[in-house]
Amino acid sequence: MNARRALGVAVGLLVAASCVPGPFERLNPYDPNASITGRLEVLTDTVSAYLEIAEVRLITEPAFDVDALPPTWVSDQSAILTPIEGGRFQLISTPTVPTSVTVRAIYPSFTATAVIVAGRP
Repeated sequence: MNARRALGVAVGLLVAASCVPGPFERLNPYDPNASITGRLEVLTDTVSAYLEIAEVRLITEPAFDVDALPPTWVSDQSAILTPIEGGRFQLISTPTVPTSVTVRAIYPSFTATAVIVAGRP
């Protein structure tokens, strides 16, 4: 009977401990409450030729595999510079004057932003 009682107490303690909100770090970028920050490193800051590719790299803290957990890539002027994949944007319309285009990597937990110049100087 003592072993059964000890087992019951142990199970009860485990259940209670699992319900305690501890100081656990949230590292899933799709979790809106995650403790992750990020920034975009611009690899190509200017594009001027039709179909030219601009590229940015997402740097996160803490680091994780962005290819395995990809963000949503967007451009504020997708009629000029459209996202194609993994931080790459293609110039699909060439402005006659240089135009600043804001690109973003979006997760529920954070958004990283950069500016690329599109068009002829």
